[in-house]
Amino acid sequence: MRPPDDNPGDTPGDTMTRGGFKYRADRDATADEPSINLTPLLDVVLIVLVFFIATASFIPPHGVDIRPAASERATLRDENSVRIALTSDGRIHFNDAYHTPQSLVQALSELPGQSGLAVIIDADRNARVDALLDLIGRLQTAGVSDISLGAERAPPPLIKAE
Repeated sequence: MRPPDDNPGDTPGDTMTRGGFKYRADRDATADEPSINLTPLLDVVLIVLVFFIATASFIPPHGVDIRPAASERATLRDENSVRIALTSDGRIHFNDAYHTPQSLVQALSELPGQSGLAVIIDADRNARVDALLDLIGRLQTAGVSDISLGAERAPPPLIKAE
């Protein structure tokens, strides 16, 4: 009589010996190697990515919603410029806070690298002109010489005037 195997479910025909080691004859040699299937993980990651993109609220660059004037000659400026928003109701927005003209000059004076400071004013198209001119005058008085007005590029006209 043969001694019982370590695995009670094995029958004598299911095991083979080779080199003194017992192994199951119906298994592959590669079946014992662990593997990770990444397909479900990638599916979940893509679903989460689509969810965040679809539900994200996009914040305007100033933190306030303005509609700048349009111009066919609008050009890109250096990204190192300081951007100031002037809303349609005349409020000044800079560095995630609303400012009075006096507090804006104070906040600009506290910025590092004060020499050669370039300022872009993104005024809403419905902003009052006197508020814009007052802001420009105060910036010039504070020593800012490089002042630009922000605009969005207008589409070219469909029919050119002759």
